[in-house]
Amino acid sequence: MIAVSKQTWSGQPVIWIANDKDENFVYASTLHTGKSLFRVELPYNVNNDIESMSIGPCNTDRTTSCLYVANIGNNPAQSCKGGSCNRGAALRSIFKFKEPDIHRHSGKVEASVAILPIDYMDISSPSERADAESFFVDFTGDKNNGKPGDLYIVTKWNKNKRKRLTRLFKYPVEFHENAKYGETSEVYSVQPTENSPLKKRTWTDADMSVDGSLIAIRDGRNVYFFTRSSSESVTEALKKKPCEYVYRTPKSKNYAQFEAVGFLPNKNAFAEISECKRSNYGDCDPHAYVIAYK
Repeated sequence: MIAVSKQTWSGQPVIWIANDKDENFVYASTLHTGKSLFRVELPYNVNNDIESMSIGPCNTDRTTSCLYVANIGNNPAQSCKGGSCNRGAALRSIFKFKEPDIHRHSGKVEASVAILPIDYMDISSPSERADAESFFVDFTGDKNNGKPGDLYIVTKWNKNKRKRLTRLFKYPVEFHENAKYGETSEVYSVQPTENSPLKKRTWTDADMSVDGSLIAIRDGRNVYFFTRSSSESVTEALKKKPCEYVYRTPKSKNYAQFEAVGFLPNKNAFAEISECKRSNYGDCDPHAYVIAYK
């Protein structure tokens, strides 16, 4: 997984990366040379299944930047078909901490992490449990009740009857902007958005551009883009057809699927990073690639 920072190191963009098979740390590195800068330890739990992360405002005034690490994977819940379901974990979580200054840290960094537990028990939720890998933060808000710092989750439902279920869930900023770092908040039932089934695909990651005008959402091979105006909510933007331009990741003999996507701040470009093949987990050196667009 990958998130691209506004910070730079020796003229290079800084990226945050993590491995969903090594769930204790997230790492700050340079984008072009891969220089490791430092790592941040996350709250460890044997049931963690971290699948995505994103950088965005900590609160509505956008004065500080936070890293959000989404512990939202729940593979057994893939069999849930809607309604009552007890497969997989009942609770998932989002880890939130202020983005460290890369010029003041090295080695292992102790970050004060707010743990935001979530479930899918909202009265209008189509299913009591869900598996998800896609997560992003709203940078700008909109004129239709969206606010900077709103969090969004896209589930992996895409088969049979589940393809009609709402797949976009919202965690409004007002319920987490005052969360205390170093503590666990009360459980929040994420809100299913209205009529947002998206396309019939297994989404693996998503991100929003810093200016809020573009949302990228991807599967294991393709990245789709949705435009968004200042008067459109995220839900409305994702109801539309995606842009004609679809980026297709080239196949590689060395790496497995590319599941992550992250916009570069203030540039018409995004980064993606691969997973290792099953045959060489823990013994490969995945590369991050930058793709420019017009």
